[in-house]
Amino acid sequence: MSTIEAIARSLSLLEPEQSFDRLLAPFRAQVAQQVQAMGEEVYRRNYTNR
Repeated sequence: MSTIEAIARSLSLLEPEQSFDRLLAPFRAQVAQQVQAMGEEVYRRNYTNR
């Protein structure tokens, strides 16, 4: 879990009526770019359960 994921989760616990998904959008975009750069095969081999 990244720091931004932990912050979003903490905020959602403190304020459950609010959505904090917008905080995670840039993080998810960055992860997607990293996966694309390394290639799907490398990602699966190194970062998913076998």
